[in-house]
Amino acid sequence: MRTVENVDAANDLVQSQEDHPHSHLTVRQISHELEIPKSCVHDVIKQDLKLKCLKRKRAQELTEANKVARYELSKQLLRKYRQHAVDFVWFSDEKLFTIAAPRNAQNDRIYVHSTVKKRDVAGPRLLRTRPTFSQSIMVTVAVCPLGCTTIHFLESDVKINGEYYRNNVLCHMLLPEIRRVSGDWYIFQQESVREHIVDRDDLKHRLKTEWANLDHAIIAAAIRQWRRRLSVCVRAGSGHFEHCF
Repeated sequence: MRTVENVDAANDLVQSQEDHPHSHLTVRQISHELEIPKSCVHDVIKQDLKLKCLKRKRAQELTEANKVARYELSKQLLRKYRQHAVDFVWFSDEKLFTIAAPRNAQNDRIYVHSTVKKRDVAGPRLLRTRPTFSQSIMVTVAVCPLGCTTIHFLESDVKINGEYYRNNVLCHMLLPEIRRVSGDWYIFQQESVREHIVDRDDLKHRLKTEWANLDHAIIAAAIRQWRRRLSVCVRAGSGHFEHCF
């Protein structure tokens, strides 16, 4: 089944055409198209075509303004922080965790007799309501290759503005712990991450547990890649570089 015709056809189907990006077919689709087993398609791809599969990564779409901004910032940070200083750079972040049970809307269905019209079904059976304002927990942490702070929970009824952040989050939560690890010499670099979605006490317990169990070697290794990622960003001319790692 690994005939020249099938090899040529598979070569066309497995790779995107120059004028049609993302036009390639999967192994299953090629198998169906050429009417040959999937195992044969795998053999053609690996042995005859000498191709290997690379997993695509998600990347944020970049505008020209985004590219210029991160290109210039990457150069500034590389000039400002030499490699020997990276171990003393602390990255902080705040994140809002929403207390809401995740649901898969695709599977949230009800069954009624085929003769029943949708308008005759009771509203509570068809509607999935949610509170206008979901409860949430705001947390903050700081990390560096030398260690990390404990996880801090911010007051839910307080407006987090610059004054509150400086007087409470920095002065009373993060900086005292940072100084205990780094002493008087450290660099504070603020960053950002992403949102997660679960009763309030249970969520706090889970967050504390996960934070306590996180292998610090992972954090240290990620931060020590920081300058390398900045350099790759600059070499990429501020374009996408996520696929390089």
